[in-house]
Amino acid sequence: MFPVETKGIAAKYAVLSQADFARLASASTRNVSVWARFAQPSRLAWVRDEASRLETIKAVAYAAPALLSAARPMLAQDIQPLDLWRGAFALTYSAELRAERTERGQSVVDAEPARYLAFTQPALSVAAIDLAAPVTGDQRRTARSAWRRRRIEGKMLTVLRLAKASLTFADGIDYLAWKINRHAGTQIAIRNWQRRWPIMGALILLPHLLKRGAVR
Repeated sequence: MFPVETKGIAAKYAVLSQADFARLASASTRNVSVWARFAQPSRLAWVRDEASRLETIKAVAYAAPALLSAARPMLAQDIQPLDLWRGAFALTYSAELRAERTERGQSVVDAEPARYLAFTQPALSVAAIDLAAPVTGDQRRTARSAWRRRRIEGKMLTVLRLAKASLTFADGIDYLAWKINRHAGTQIAIRNWQRRWPIMGALILLPHLLKRGAVR
């Protein structure tokens, strides 16, 4: 992950190979980080050539089916399309340490409901999901086990990413505090000693954030 800032707007970006992106955007990985994000709106801002463009589009096209395939057994048998997406995103947010509010999964869908309605049937078809078909007890048990592992692995991975970011970002720990304050409405102030020893500072700060509900 790398930071970028311009005109008061801050963001971060990741660098992945084409092969890693295709794998991480598909159902072949348990980790939610890529397929959960690219099931949401995305834009191809620049591409090297036509072959790369087609490969990228192909990879992104598998993100929404991966999301719905993982989420379907965890959700109610009789469910409306928008609630399917809301429930799916809620599961992915629970699988990482997040500063966003618990309603974030719902707001993602509610921002563009027409898009998700249009995407529902194509994504279900690729994932071979029939919403009318009953979800069996075995399917639910398998899904619950998979999501338990996602939550454990995802939260641990988030901690490692935070530790790495605190070292590799310029003023990384300040960026993390800014992001948590922005999403959670907190007033975290980073001390000078935490800037000198950012990993120790972040590890000491994390339990307080969890206790206060600033991250989940």
